Amino acid sequence: YSIRNILVNLHCHAHFPAAVYLIAKRYCYRLCVLGKKIPITKETVYALAVASVRVAEKYLIDSIHAHKTVAMAVDMETSELTKIEMAFCFLLGFELGV
Repeated sequence: YSIRNILVNLHCHAHFPAAVYLIAKRYCYRLCVLGKKIPITKETVYALAVASVRVAEKYLIDSIHAHKTVAMAVDMETSELTKIEMAFCFLLGFELGV
């Protein structure tokens, strides 16, 4: 999957507002550029894109999309989605404010 494909699939199934993507970008910047906690590789970019958008959605929006819907949109098991969300939040130190 390319980042573009991931984001298009998420947007087609969930219709996130632009602010979700902006916050997700900021999270990725904090982890990959400022904190250097995650290297950007073919192996990490998929999980990073999915987790950042999902966590940003939960931070920003009161009525979030069902976990199963998002997992299906990115072709991932719900248990795997849960794991990468939790790992992402731990890497951010649960500091979700931008």
